[in-house]
This record gives sequence, C-alpha cells and structure tokens, in this order.
Amino acid sequence: MHFSTTAIVLSTLAAGQALAASILPHAHGHAHQQGKRHNNAVRHVEFMKAQSERRDAALLSATDSSLLTTLGFTSSGTNAVASSATVPWLGNDGKWTNEFTNESDDDIVLAVWGPVGSWVNNVKPQITVSIPKGGSKTVSFPDGWSGAWAPVHKGTKLVMGQIYDTWGEATFSAPFSVADVSREVNMKGRSMTIVTPTCTSDMNTCVFKCDGGVETCMTGYSLVNCATNSQPGAYFGYDYLGAASGGCGGMGNSANLKTILGN
Repeated sequence: MHFSTTAIVLSTLAAGQALAASILPHAHGHAHQQGKRHNNAVRHVEFMKAQSERRDAALLSATDSSLLTTLGFTSSGTNAVASSATVPWLGNDGKWTNEFTNESDDDIVLAVWGPVGSWVNNVKPQITVSIPKGGSKTVSFPDGWSGAWAPVHKGTKLVMGQIYDTWGEATFSAPFSVADVSREVNMKGRSMTIVTPTCTSDMNTCVFKCDGGVETCMTGYSLVNCATNSQPGAYFGYDYLGAASGGCGGMGNSANLKTILGN
C-alpha cells in the first residue's frame, strides 16, 4: 500500500462545529415543571462533559496536549473508546488491532489519522494518546480503514502541516489488508517496526524510501527489500500511476499487529 504522497493537493477544511441551542417551552401552566426538566438536562450535559474531560485526561496528558497545541495541531484526537464502524478506537476488542510500544528514550504522543487527515494543522486526528517511555497502547480499527500514524515528541516539528518523522501506514480491508513503514516524509526520522502475523516492515525491509539520497520526497521513491514472497505476506507491485506499491499483506480476515516506536 502507499498513499502518503499521492494526495498532493489539500482542500482547505473548515473547523467549525455547530452547537444546538435548547429552546425553553412557553406554556405557562407547565413552566416550573418544564424548567426543572431543562435544568436536569443541563446538569446531565455538564456531567457528561466532565466525564469526557476526565477520560481525555487519562488518554492525553496536559503536558502532551500543550505540546500538540504548540506544534500547531488543530486539536487533539477524537480518541474514541467504544467500537466503531468508521473510526479507530482505543482498546483491543476489534478484528484489526495494533499494539503500539514506545521503546524510545522519550515519552511520546501517538497520532493516528485517516486517508486525508495527515495535515494535522487542519484536520482533527482520529487518535492522539500519550505513551510513556516503555509503555504501550492498543488501537482497534474498523473494516475498511485506511490511514497512517506517527510519534510526536518534544523534538517533533510540522512541515506543511504534517508530522515530519517516520510514518506507519495501513489498510485493513480483507483480503487486501497491508501495512508498511514509510520514510519519505523524513528519511532521518525515528525508527519504527511493524510486525504483522506473517511479515515485518522496518527501516530497511518492506519500507518506502526516497531515491537519490534526498531527505524528503513526494515522488521518486522505492519500496525496498519487499519482493513478493521474500517473506510470507510480502508483496511488491505498482499503482495506476506506475509508482511502487506493496508492503506486508497476508493478514486474512483479521490480524493483531505490533508497532515498535524507537529513537
């Protein structure tokens, strides 16, 4: 699979959200009773908001939230915790899971986005979760999901609104599911290893690299050391534009992946 450099033109996305206004009833005979119901509804909304904030605090520390804001993220991630047919969620109860382990020397934030969400300065990520040094978090993905992820740390920067580091990419859609490490955004990025049930993609194997010794590329890249059947599930091909495509496939109808995030 490969999609991180094929979407060259970004449409400007509006970030506004609509807020629904509560309308108080005007029937005088029931004003007091209706008012009590309205107040209960307000208290319920406030309670749910507080619960949500506590949940978010457990997933993304205040320090990491501030880091994302400083870097220029449009917002923290959705961070769903219940199974979904459309977005990833935190937990290990999905058909497709990925356990992310932080083996770097720093606490990090894992950022996960969908197929048009890599411009995190404009698009709300699907996941932004704190992973301390030595820690791990598991994310479940719905059928048909396609997207990518990258680590965020104190030394991270955004270039053209994208995380300037090594990316992991995946599509979970049986029987064509595939995952790979992509180094095109930053050939000097941090190490990453993705282990599927049958195949491994890392900084040197089944990995997308820039050609010609350049540090970053949108074209002129290759899928390296990933000949078809060079390891079980590995495959190599070309997309409709003639660019290299492939990675670690052979996942069947469900799979548990492991991604190791290093220095």
